[in-house]
Amino acid sequence: MDDMVKDGRADGMSVEDCESSCEASSVWKRQLGGLGWGLGGSLVFLCLVVILDPVPFPLAVSQDQEMTVQTSLQSYTDNRNVFVFGPTVDLHKQLTDRTGLDLKLDVDVVSSASVSCSTCHKERQSWPRSEIVASVDHQVGETKLGLSYYFSREKDLSSDALTASISRDFLQGNSTVALRYTGSWDRIKPHGWREDGDKLLPDNKLLPKDDDGEEIYQDQLIAPGQTLPVDLPDLKVHTAALAFTQVLGRRTVAQVNYEFSYLSGYQQDPYHLLPIAGLDYFESHPDIRKRNAVAFRLKQAIGSFTTLDVGYRYYTDDWEIQSHTANLGVSRTFMEERLLLEVAYRFYTQTEASFYRPSYDSPKSFRTLDDRLGAFDAHYVRLGLALKHLGKGDTFLSSLGFRLNLSYYMSGASIIGNLSSGRRIDGSSDSLRAATMSVQLGYAF
Repeated sequence: MDDMVKDGRADGMSVEDCESSCEASSVWKRQLGGLGWGLGGSLVFLCLVVILDPVPFPLAVSQDQEMTVQTSLQSYTDNRNVFVFGPTVDLHKQLTDRTGLDLKLDVDVVSSASVSCSTCHKERQSWPRSEIVASVDHQVGETKLGLSYYFSREKDLSSDALTASISRDFLQGNSTVALRYTGSWDRIKPHGWREDGDKLLPDNKLLPKDDDGEEIYQDQLIAPGQTLPVDLPDLKVHTAALAFTQVLGRRTVAQVNYEFSYLSGYQQDPYHLLPIAGLDYFESHPDIRKRNAVAFRLKQAIGSFTTLDVGYRYYTDDWEIQSHTANLGVSRTFMEERLLLEVAYRFYTQTEASFYRPSYDSPKSFRTLDDRLGAFDAHYVRLGLALKHLGKGDTFLSSLGFRLNLSYYMSGASIIGNLSSGRRIDGSSDSLRAATMSVQLGYAF
């Protein structure tokens, strides 16, 4: 679920004085509800641990077969009325001593579309979102080749991606160079719109009508001529990454990587409206975006059971956004390395895009009030617990592992930024605020 709070795609947060205590209460109720699902599932699983521990399980996968299956339950909730809950299944099969196969299936129940379904539904709606990732890797001497395919479908968005990678070890495995390329294609079909010739208009089920049957646009504010083409341009993304990993000592490993992305196509939110001079206009972003990022990561063992993980990432693009990300994590093993505890913190800050404004006096060629393109800071905290070999001997539990992740994310306007508010087509506020929580429960055998 971390992809939902990814740097540069994070939701923002501003606490405005006019927000009611009722709204704040409902936000926390949803967050605690998501936490309850995860903890409730954990309790059920632990009950099964107690029941099944004495049961022999001769069909458990042996190490010689080198096959693992992981399943997990995940929940995500935030204060923008989005709730996600669903299972994930990961399968790894070592086909030969040099070739491995991975398959991941993720089916979520989402309370709203990825870009907001408030356009067509006043009340909370739910529908599934499915993701499949299939990958294969093959070792040739000191070189490892990889190929993977990503498939995702939901109500108003379909996405496909193909990744090819190659890595090679040097100096007796102390140095590794890796190169990766990913090409992705996103196709969006706005939900809550109807076709009118070669254009899309807001669905008349949403908009009220006057006595003559003519549609009344929300607050009479949508500017004339504000429509979308029936076939929006696909978003195509090409990404190339180069990484170098070096063992610096018995207890220290460092990594440096560089990544470049080229984006072309439709990149704005089709549901987002900007109030300009008394009328509402759609967002307008450049069709091309070039991204550059460089990152450094260092892992340091402290004693025999503790590991320190620190990292820094600098990002810039031709929309004039610059960001800095700092990571700090500590992990420690217990019970003869059967139990792992992790604590991680991430700080993120970015500047605003060149065409971002807190308000517009007149329509511009490029315009946005999207808080993800404004200046903001973000904080992310994660707590993790992993337990492997739950039982002893040839029992079912001896081949099982358990993992629980709790994370909390919060962002707000940067000191150099401005709090702003846009408007969605149904008239709802889109102010800069977010508070998210995710829970993950899984086991492996």
